[in-house]
Amino acid sequence: MNDTLTYPVELRPDDNGTVLVTFPDFEGAHTYGDDEDEAQARAVDALVTVLDEYIRTEREIPNPSTGDHYVAVPALTVTKLLLYIAMRRQRVTKADLAERLGWHKPQVDRLFKLFHQSRLDQLEQAFRALGMRLVVTAEHAGTQLLPCPGRTKPKGRIISVPAKVRSRDFDLSR
Repeated sequence: MNDTLTYPVELRPDDNGTVLVTFPDFEGAHTYGDDEDEAQARAVDALVTVLDEYIRTEREIPNPSTGDHYVAVPALTVTKLLLYIAMRRQRVTKADLAERLGWHKPQVDRLFKLFHQSRLDQLEQAFRALGMRLVVTAEHAGTQLLPCPGRTKPKGRIISVPAKVRSRDFDLSR
């Protein structure tokens, strides 16, 4: 799976003068905007909404396919998705995870609500309970996406990305 989770989107004019956004990897998922900029801005929210529904209904998260335009999943959402995927692969239920962590089940449930602002330390604890560790990286905004094993680098442009570390904000050379 691509660590950045950039999913392809298709942008096309709709019959009422708006721009329609569809997601090839998620049948029936779509949004729109009055213009391309608004459509791109709404695409992130629409993607997170459909991913939230996939988790709620315990469906497998599809690997991103290729396309001409991409929407990047926000970093906290990627972390939650990776936890969800790891649990599915290990066949660990939310109740199992709650027991391993010594938490109440509603606390674990919140880790998987994509619109809930979970704390990173709680997600780290959950990964540790699965025998994993969370690794966070930062890159300059101009850095190209690296291909993941068995997959080629996306050919198009990313139209919406989470905030990036800018070199003028931090000295990353130390």
